[in-house]
Amino acid sequence: KFPSEYYSSVSVYDHLSLFERMGRIVVTLGSSTLLGLLTIWLVYRFAGLLGATEWDRWLVAMAFGFGTSAFYGITDLFHDTPGMFFCFWGFYLLFQAKEQTRVRLVWWAGIVTGFSVAVGLWGILAIPAYLAYLVMGGQGRTIPLFLLGSLIGVSPQLAYHAALTGNPLYPAVI
Repeated sequence: KFPSEYYSSVSVYDHLSLFERMGRIVVTLGSSTLLGLLTIWLVYRFAGLLGATEWDRWLVAMAFGFGTSAFYGITDLFHDTPGMFFCFWGFYLLFQAKEQTRVRLVWWAGIVTGFSVAVGLWGILAIPAYLAYLVMGGQGRTIPLFLLGSLIGVSPQLAYHAALTGNPLYPAVI
């Protein structure tokens, strides 16, 4: 980071080597872009589970991809895009668990929802909604399994905070 010549309060990334510039492109493509595109693919798949025709599935996926903040998140390195992917994947797995009556999918849904919390704290808002979905869908007995999966998914982030600050629940800001 170097101070800008024109604005003293703004720092810009100038004087980066080709390796550093290419590294930024690869990281953005590998995290934000790829996971954003996978979210759009999940929306496409989910529309099919709800009985949409092929044309409607494409329309819903394109509307999500271009009509929401997903498009902005895909084009820039942004932590909300991986969080959105893991959060939506968790709901997709919960929906599949209900439709196919497979309890193991609830555990996996908990793990990927925990990943969404580890990536961005806004993902914690999905957990109560998912618990309500489990109760309303008649799968209330799987709530401990979902919560255990969520704890497993968020545990790397908790361990990271514990190593940096000594308190796993204290967000480390460096």
